[in-house]
Amino acid sequence: MAQLLALLNFPYGLVMTFGLTFNPHRAATSAMFFINGITFGSWAARVPSIKEAIGMTPSMLGWALICMGAGALCSMLSLSSVITKYGSRRLTIASCFLTLLTFASVATASNYIMLMILLFVFGMAAGLMDLAMNTNAVVVEKKLDKAIMSSFHALWSIGGMVGAAVGGVLASQGFSVTQNFVYVAGAATLVAAIMSRYLLEDPEDSSTPNQGAADSIGTDAGVSTKHISLIALATICFCSFLSEGAIGDWSALFMMEVVRTEQGDAALGFAAFSMAMAVGRLSGDAFIARFTDAGALLIGGVISTIGLLLVVSFPVFSVVLAGFTCAGLGLSIQVPITFRLAGHSTDRPSAEAIASVARAGYFGLLAGPSTFGYLAELLGLRASLAVLIGIGLCIVMLALQIRWSLAKS
Repeated sequence: MAQLLALLNFPYGLVMTFGLTFNPHRAATSAMFFINGITFGSWAARVPSIKEAIGMTPSMLGWALICMGAGALCSMLSLSSVITKYGSRRLTIASCFLTLLTFASVATASNYIMLMILLFVFGMAAGLMDLAMNTNAVVVEKKLDKAIMSSFHALWSIGGMVGAAVGGVLASQGFSVTQNFVYVAGAATLVAAIMSRYLLEDPEDSSTPNQGAADSIGTDAGVSTKHISLIALATICFCSFLSEGAIGDWSALFMMEVVRTEQGDAALGFAAFSMAMAVGRLSGDAFIARFTDAGALLIGGVISTIGLLLVVSFPVFSVVLAGFTCAGLGLSIQVPITFRLAGHSTDRPSAEAIASVARAGYFGLLAGPSTFGYLAELLGLRASLAVLIGIGLCIVMLALQIRWSLAKS
């Protein structure tokens, strides 16, 4: 049975090539991360096509994208208690199928208003799935008694990479957005139907705070959560999500309008970014064990800042790809660290603690699209992406503050 599951679960098969031990519960949760990622990657790759079909200006596109973040934020604000009450397994399954349905429906938008509505609904479903699957990932992590959150997020990045690559290929071959989205949603639905039955049930005491977790987690990560406030984690999550969202939403347009690539090559920027995210996250757990959470945050912030500086300063195809790759490596473990530490918080149930951090992240997705849309219209896309350099420096400063507070304690 284990061999059959390994064959059916393509994304987990990729993880297995790195020597990880097979576990059906880990495989199922990994599949959920992959599915969520492939929908976002597919959307990111076809943004130029949708923009052209509906005739949107950069600011109009920014407002459309803000609807997706608004939907996700609504889920974070109102549904974390539902996950605590009914369990992350049930909500992960339900939100997964809802996400795939709403994702496919986005391609049916025939006008600007309809697109905004569909993106809002898609954002709500994807946001709920994000929160539920991360909570379930903490359940699996506790059962296996080791830090593995980064590898789960690696599957999201692999999904984004695959979605972007497939979208780019289909766009270059003349396939419509509707065909692209329906094919992806159909294949992902099949994987979800097979793997969802192996998702791990929440423990009976999951609705209570994680007493003692702060001390035990330090064994793997070299740091205790009791020394880090949720505010600091939320701010880092905000900066990371804003950067990831900006690259996902605007990288294809940046490649076409600034670097002057063809539409089929425009998705390569996000594909390189997603591939680097995947590589960084696959090795992230070992990296954290070596440098501690705070050290990993600091090193990642420096690398991402350098990468974004390359993208903005040297808009040449090869250099921009290298810059997006560096940005992906640097940002790869920021969100997994914040989610994992929040999930092991001692004063709240996992779902609510993760939601408090994730809300900040999705607020970044909410504020980012419209902000970058207006900046792109006023200053140009190249100048607007330069803002991300400052955001990278903010992550560096927060990581230094966390390291200082830990050293002081």
